[in-house]
Amino acid sequence: MPAETEYRYNRLTWPEMNDAIEMQKLVILPTSSTEQHGHHLPLDTDEFLCESVCHEVWKRASDKVLVLPPISYGLNRHHIDYPGTIHIQPETFIAFALNITKSVAYHGF
Repeated sequence: MPAETEYRYNRLTWPEMNDAIEMQKLVILPTSSTEQHGHHLPLDTDEFLCESVCHEVWKRASDKVLVLPPISYGLNRHHIDYPGTIHIQPETFIAFALNITKSVAYHGF
């Protein structure tokens, strides 16, 4: 059954999602930033690290978690002068994350 083995939320069909809900899986919302990290690292460093942590959580508790697609933009006013950095206003970020988590909760997680 895919709900038992798949950890990526968006890879399940809606009938499989019902199975995951019944299994009482914990849903993780990874959040990161798209920002500068000096001259030597790419802009997606935070996303890479965040997704790596989520993947490790899944490896240690594969029957207990689902990982949502990441929010890859965050609060970066302090880095805005560096090209490539994307800043989201705090109230926008909070509202967006809250809408995602309310949707997940509505379905029974």
